[in-house]
Amino acid sequence: MKDVNTILEDEVNAIIAESVYGWKREVNGNNGREYIVKPDGTRHETMGARQFDPVDLYKFANVPKYATDLLLAWDLVERFSLSIDTCGFGMGGKPAGYWAGTHRDGLSMVGDMKNETSAFGETAALAICRAAIRAARREREALG
Repeated sequence: MKDVNTILEDEVNAIIAESVYGWKREVNGNNGREYIVKPDGTRHETMGARQFDPVDLYKFANVPKYATDLLLAWDLVERFSLSIDTCGFGMGGKPAGYWAGTHRDGLSMVGDMKNETSAFGETAALAICRAAIRAARREREALG
């Protein structure tokens, strides 16, 4: 399994759409066409785009851009009780990046690489999404 800190924005968006919000890929058994099914049940035909990577299928279906839109990413903060912090400062006082992660025993574990849900991102939204992917994986593992 790929380290979430190396997953790029478009793939992050596709993973969040599937693992958190219930988007899914579906293949029509009659004609072999692939669809992206949105959480509300609407199907978006991928127009025979089977030769594309699954990430491209989600881009084609206009999956929300969770990894670049802080308003969309903030829902993940609330859903998984994430914390976020800056990771040092670079030129001009701008953050060099961000850490996001869960709390343990009331203490923030953001930036602690031993914390299985801690993740880094160049932007706050990307860090939040990467941490949410880790948190969603842990939830699935806990459920068995």
